[in-house]
Formats: sequence, structure tokens, C-alpha cells
Amino acid sequence: MPNKDGYETLTEIREIENELGIRGLDGVKVIMTTAVDSRQSILTTFRQGCESYIIKPIGKQKLYDELQNLELLTPKAPQRLSHFDKHAIGSFVRVLRRTVVHSLAIQTGRH
Repeated sequence: MPNKDGYETLTEIREIENELGIRGLDGVKVIMTTAVDSRQSILTTFRQGCESYIIKPIGKQKLYDELQNLELLTPKAPQRLSHFDKHAIGSFVRVLRRTVVHSLAIQTGRH
């Protein structure tokens, strides 16, 4: 997201959910992706409300495992993920983040 890092985006998502009365398991499932592999960074993101944390580089299997852990896969997902390459996974993550924030912004009139 232009001018926002993952922490700011996660905070904004959780604030919007709070305004809408969305709590707990009903909220957006957030998988943080980062090149930072530090205990403090991981703890901070989980305290802010992410459900998963993936350290780059993100491979197909790592993404698949995290999506499966969060129960976000359809039965056809393994076939679709087999076509992903490193670039496609990064693009997917960026588009998904923009889509979630944009959808929540529209719901709250923040767009």
C-alpha cells in the first residue's frame, strides 16, 4: 500500500472492524508478510491482531500451509496454487491487502 506499512495497515483494518462491531473470528484473517525475522517483530504483529506471520521469501508451500491453517482454502486451491510463482505470490499478497482495506473503507465511508 502506498505510504503505509503492514503495521499501519493491520491497525487500520482492526480499527475499521471495531467501528463495524466485527469481533474475534468474524474479522479479516491477516497474514503478515515480511523480510524481518525478529522475535519482537513477530510479537508486535500478533499483539496487533494478525493471525499468521510469513517470513520472505514466500514459497508456494509456505503460503498454502498458512492458508490451510487459517481454513481459507477451497478444494481446488492446491491446483490453483501450483501455477503461482514467486512474483505471482507477491502480487497476490499486495492485491489482497489493497482489496481488504478498500472494502473496509467503503463500508465505513472512509474512501
